[in-house]
Formats: sequence, C-alpha cells, structure tokens
Amino acid sequence: MLSCISCDFEERDIPPTIFQENMEVSEEKSETYFKVGPRDYDMGWIRIFSKDEKQNENVIDKDIAITKEITNKEETEIEISEGEKAIIYCEKGKIKKIVFNSITVEKTGNGKYSVKLNKKPSAQKIFIYAFAFANSDGVSSAAIYINKEQIK
Repeated sequence: MLSCISCDFEERDIPPTIFQENMEVSEEKSETYFKVGPRDYDMGWIRIFSKDEKQNENVIDKDIAITKEITNKEETEIEISEGEKAIIYCEKGKIKKIVFNSITVEKTGNGKYSVKLNKKPSAQKIFIYAFAFANSDGVSSAAIYINKEQIK
C-alpha cells in the first residue's frame, strides 16, 4: 500500500507528485511521512471521510478549502463534525501544522510533511484524511488512513 518514487529533475506540465500517497497510521505505526514534488506546492484543501456503517461506504464529512483567510491567521479552528475539529497553524501565509483529534500533520521541510498519531485518539468515526495539492496542470492528493482496529 505504500509507494515511494524519487525524482531528481523538475518537470513542467504535470500535476504535483506525492511521494507515498497512501499511508496508514495505527498504534503499531504511529508516524509516517510524505513529500510533494517536484516543487514546494501549497496545500489547496483537506477532505475528511468517515464510514457509513449502514450503507457500507465512505462519506465526506468535511471539505476545507485552504484560503487566504486561513493562511493569513496564525491559528484557525474549524469544526469538522460533532466533537471533531481541526486547528490549522500558519506562518508567513503558509501552513505549518494541522492538528486533528486523531492525527497531527506538520510541514518539516520543502514539500515534506510528517504525520503522527496523537497520543490519545478519540473514538471517532473519521478514518481517512486527504490533503490535496494543485497547480495549473492538475491536482494530487495524499491520504492518511486511520487503522481503527489497532487503536485501543
């Protein structure tokens, strides 16, 4: 499920590339990383999914567009669903860290992000966090899956 690709040159006319686009976090694997390339693209939006057990399908809980209103503030709190929230921390108009109830995503370098399972994740229904990066040629996204069976 994990894939890594490396690229030593910058290509034009292609969407941003996500290196390790599907990741899973659990108590056994509480930290992972992803990289956006070939340049340092800004995050465009966040999409959060949960599982509808009755329909046995994924449901979008929240779409968060990363606007200048968010990036111009040092801290923005966004309600996702009952009891779930995201706190987005920015510096100089760029996202530095996003803290959800279950995970923290932090920019660690030029296009590099770390994903950490929080110490005490809630018994939440959210199980996929997707982060989209775009340029004029397309959109790419990184998805973090919460393995709820392994979280006690």
